[in-house]
Amino acid sequence: HCVETVDEEELQQQLTAFFNEPVEVYGQSFAKGVVPTIKYRFRSAIRYEMEYDIYNKTSAVVSGDQAVITEVERGLHAVLVADGMGTGQVAREQSKQLLYLLRQCMQYQLSPDFILLTLQYLLNPLVQDSYATLDLLIYDLKNGQLFVWKTGSTATYIVRGDQLITIESRTAPLGTLQQQTNAEK
Repeated sequence: HCVETVDEEELQQQLTAFFNEPVEVYGQSFAKGVVPTIKYRFRSAIRYEMEYDIYNKTSAVVSGDQAVITEVERGLHAVLVADGMGTGQVAREQSKQLLYLLRQCMQYQLSPDFILLTLQYLLNPLVQDSYATLDLLIYDLKNGQLFVWKTGSTATYIVRGDQLITIESRTAPLGTLQQQTNAEK
């Protein structure tokens, strides 16, 4: 008898593409008989949900605060919060430009550390007079992990169940220091 084998990884990739959602194998069984069979059981790899709220307290008519929530890939999301220095249209344009550049870098799947180095150079006072704080949060709904990078911004508060987690940065805003190369991670 000729038994055709199935590549489990290939099948998993095809199902992920078909359902537009990451899938994982959670069981398999073998049956012998006239026609031997292998039965795979698949399920969604996404195990977590995340709720978020971005609170902006300003009395300015035009604020420098900008926020974007974007899907990096299925099950992996990013929250980007930028604040151009000051208020008014110039501050708004600074943060808008920073978020645009950040999203462009993320499309190429660059590491967040490399992206921050790039943004620091682009906002360097020798290149242009632009300063902004940045929060970059990446959360993985498959394994429940959250990664946070902050540059010069005020505290971020995360509520997980009954627990309140405060994340603070001790770095200067992007564009303020010629040699600043790392965000607090």
